[in-house]
Amino acid sequence: MRTILLTVLLVVAATAQATDYYVAPNGDDHAAGTKGAPLRTIMRAQQAAKAGDTVYFRGGVYTYTAGVNRCA
Repeated sequence: MRTILLTVLLVVAATAQATDYYVAPNGDDHAAGTKGAPLRTIMRAQQAAKAGDTVYFRGGVYTYTAGVNRCA
């Protein structure tokens, strides 16, 4: 019984990992969105992020012209 419970917990933990994305005015939308290789636009971060993910914005000025239609 303990083995089954441990297996289930490990599977759930492995599939429930959230991703952190980073955005910077000097980033690149073809980058991975990591701290060392940030994305450039809010729109690209919105496309990449899924429920449970976190998007961090470095200081700077961002423009966003598209509408927001995703809920957290």
